[in-house]
Amino acid sequence: PYPKLTYNPNHNTSSKGDDILAFKINENNIISLCLGEVKVISKYSNTTLNNAYSQLESSYKPHPKSLNLIMNYMYNINDSLVFELEKLLVPEKFKSLRKDNWIFIISGNNPNKLEINKEINLDNLKIVSFPISDLNNFINELYDSCGEFYND
Repeated sequence: PYPKLTYNPNHNTSSKGDDILAFKINENNIISLCLGEVKVISKYSNTTLNNAYSQLESSYKPHPKSLNLIMNYMYNINDSLVFELEKLLVPEKFKSLRKDNWIFIISGNNPNKLEINKEINLDNLKIVSFPISDLNNFINELYDSCGEFYND
């Protein structure tokens, strides 16, 4: 895991880029990619899900936004992984890679229906909902548990 907030100039706002970007690696070769979008809202609405889908879809134009950030971070740490990541900048290689797509909706209520109101163009899309009855308390406890990790 790599905390992208490390390079965020304003720690009180969300970073630009992908919420989740992970790779499956076999013998130093990237064999699949996982990309995800996370939305935390007090009350679920279908608009939120559709916005998350649109953001996830735009992450593929032309490649995940966080890819360059991860490559810069990994230089001199794992050059062979950087070499594999650089291959993903080649459109043919990126297109041929297996992609798993996730949307996580964390809300203060339980959604009745999770429905995307447009044609789905993403492979292997999974949508997961986490209703949390006391969402504000959950968020406060989460930030408190981070301790000094994100402090300047």
